[in-house]
Formats: sequence, structure tokens, C-alpha cells
Amino acid sequence: MNAVLYGICAGLITAIFLAILLGLVIFFVDINHTLADSLYIVLNYISVGIGAIVAGGKAGTKGWLFGGISGFAYIIIAYAGATLLFSIPSGVSILLVRAGMGGIVGIIGGIFGVNLSS
Repeated sequence: MNAVLYGICAGLITAIFLAILLGLVIFFVDINHTLADSLYIVLNYISVGIGAIVAGGKAGTKGWLFGGISGFAYIIIAYAGATLLFSIPSGVSILLVRAGMGGIVGIIGGIFGVNLSS
């Protein structure tokens, strides 16, 4: 489970960095609101992938499992935090779809992480 925690932390740190970078791009470049929202979602899943790579690499074996768990958990934590801090729709179906996609991205990232670590 230590690998999962490393993966979640790596994903959160990556998400913060990418959100700051996206904020700077939006500040200096005229981007419409819909595109910015879409870019944020893509950057969020990139963060999941990077966190899963870290989790898989840290685990050394069963990277798909540790990556999938870290991706799923990351989305749950990020969605809970966003729901508490901002007024976003908090439907269970939205959460389950995003968490499922996070798990799939995590599985792929975990596989890469194990293969990169060996």
C-alpha cells in the first residue's frame, strides 16, 4: 500500500504543477472556458498516469494492481476535494465514470511503471 500512497502523492503534485501551468497559459492566451475545462480534465488524467507510473515502479511487481488502485483513489480524493471546495455537480454516476477511467489510466500507467523500474 505504500506504493499506492506514493502514486497518489505524485499524482497530486503533478496535478498542482499542471494546474498552475494551465492557469498561466489561460492568463496569457485567450482560451475559451470550454476548452480550458477540457484541458484541465486531460491534465488531470495525465497526473493520474504519472502517479500510476510512480506507484507501479515503487511496487516492482503487480504494477497494474497498484497503478489501478492509485488511479481510482486519486480520482475519488480529487473529486471529493473539488466537491467540498467548489460548487460542482456531485452526482454518483459522474464520480463512478471518472473513477473508472482513472482506474483504467492507472492500470496502464502501473504497467509502464513496473517495466520502467526493471
